[in-house]
Amino acid sequence: MQPTVNLAPVYITGMASCSPQDMLGSSPATTMDIVHPVALSRWDVDAPGVPRFAAMMSSYQMASFDAHAFGISPSEAVLMDPQQRLLLETTTRAICASQTELHPTVASFGTYVGIASSDYASVVNQMAGDVGTTHATATAISVAAGRLAFVLGMSGPCMAIDTACSSSLVAMHAAVGEMMAGRLHGATVSGVHVQCTATSSAYVFKAGMLSPAGRCQVS
Repeated sequence: MQPTVNLAPVYITGMASCSPQDMLGSSPATTMDIVHPVALSRWDVDAPGVPRFAAMMSSYQMASFDAHAFGISPSEAVLMDPQQRLLLETTTRAICASQTELHPTVASFGTYVGIASSDYASVVNQMAGDVGTTHATATAISVAAGRLAFVLGMSGPCMAIDTACSSSLVAMHAAVGEMMAGRLHGATVSGVHVQCTATSSAYVFKAGMLSPAGRCQVS
């Protein structure tokens, strides 16, 4: 027997973004070059195999997290992967823009997050101090989705999806499929990717997947 599929349209009721120079939030007609030489304060660009160009988030974007607004202590916020911070802030903005009411007792709203990696663990490991209870949840990819659902009070399906570069697209596909099947009334779909160190970029750079000049060479 074929499953019943609801062919009614699925609507996007709210959107928000946080990107280098607010590229994703700009008008589609805006032409913007956000790739620049990496500052020495970020990493040693003269080290062998390290990319010299990147699109960087500003220090303010990464450090302006309002931990109190989400019931998170300052000490825990420092340990949290910046990807978790961005997910909380940006998804909340999207919900406010949609004017959608979420009720903690309703299980018909899902939480879907496309997130492919986290290198913040190496940063946390370099911090001084004893290991605490919040270290376990600071950088886990699964916690990124779980924390978001908990803060928003959504008790429906919750998952962090890692399919590399297509993570956000697959997260959207999963959410839309559940809504069209009638199992969900709505969902938040988020995608996040922040590289805090040069290591992961160095891997793909050495594989020849990044341009040494910071520009696409395909004509």
